[in-house]
Amino acid sequence: MTPSSDRCPHCGRGTYGYTCQRRTCCGFGKIWAGDQRRKLFSNLEAYAESVPSGINPVIEFFTVTAPGQDVLPWDHRFCKHDPGRKCSGRIGCLVNPDFAAAWNVAAPGHWSKCHRAAIMAVLRDGGRSPVLAYVWQLHQRGVWHLHLCLAFSTPRERAAARLYMQHVNRLAASYGFGHVDMHEDVKRADQAAAYLSSYLITGRAGKLTLQESVTRSDAPSLMVYVARKLTSETRVTMRWLRERRRAFQELRSWARAGLSWSEWPRFAFLVEWWKLDAGKILVSAGWSRAP
Repeated sequence: MTPSSDRCPHCGRGTYGYTCQRRTCCGFGKIWAGDQRRKLFSNLEAYAESVPSGINPVIEFFTVTAPGQDVLPWDHRFCKHDPGRKCSGRIGCLVNPDFAAAWNVAAPGHWSKCHRAAIMAVLRDGGRSPVLAYVWQLHQRGVWHLHLCLAFSTPRERAAARLYMQHVNRLAASYGFGHVDMHEDVKRADQAAAYLSSYLITGRAGKLTLQESVTRSDAPSLMVYVARKLTSETRVTMRWLRERRRAFQELRSWARAGLSWSEWPRFAFLVEWWKLDAGKILVSAGWSRAP
């Protein structure tokens, strides 16, 4: 049995000496979502900085939805509209829970196969993968669908993105998906990151509100994806953000104990990660003034 001292005070599950890191924990959910937002902003802004000078860095959005009522029928027990009105998630109608649960479990695997097939088709046509990131969102009718952002700045990127969307549109039905929104929706990198992260958390610091999708137990395990070609350059991953937070807490404990910051062995490492000057880190950690 796990000692009670090693249990999360919020969800009651074992932490084994560490802070709870479960997305579904009511105490950690906002931290998880905040880290995902930081990951999206850092990596998509890095993409914008990598675009050659003189070219406007933009990102294309498109959406892949769950199938329609022929595959996911409505459960009329939840309908509150007049009998003659068409069902819609916007007015509170929900998919039959049994059908929705089956779709939600299978959707990530179906998408992995669909995405792989579309990328292989793009590569055969001489293009490169345009996918920068995607986020799963819980639709109003109770099933997951997908929001993707694609590199769309250079002529080569635009050609690859359009080709990828065409292949996804062609393959979607065979992998169990529904409508694919082919309408071009172009945004700046910061707008793209804000748009994607809004499906996880909304508001500003101190007034953050978690979206329902974050704490659901049936959420896809890879709810937020960022392309490795971006994270390999920025190093901003969930693991990186967790380790940085732990290191800062360790430095803060060092300060509260009255020890010298110069004796802390990981200080230079933390400065490099934070990309801030040493004085700001030390003051925020608890020292009265910068060295």
